[in-house]
Amino acid sequence: MHRMRKSELPSHQLYEAPEFSPSYACGWAISEREWGGGKVLSHNRSNTTFYAVLWIALERFFAAMAVTHSGTPEAAQTFDSAVSLLIRWHLPVKL
Repeated sequence: MHRMRKSELPSHQLYEAPEFSPSYACGWAISEREWGGGKVLSHNRSNTTFYAVLWIALERFFAAMAVTHSGTPEAAQTFDSAVSLLIRWHLPVKL
């Protein structure tokens, strides 16, 4: 199995490209998180039938994702919490 270096990951270029906003690029939110070791990418969306949320910590080679067959606001809140629990479980730092 080949482990990609950070510079090989296309998404890494999102938060380094000067033409993008420091907090948003190509549909991805960019923010600083201690658990991610610096900048992280996140994306969530619903089409009213499904909901998905994804966080990527490139510095730590970590991603957490949750998807459900419900596009309700309650599903969004529940699955945001589920991803938060995944992050806490797999990355031993405070959120």
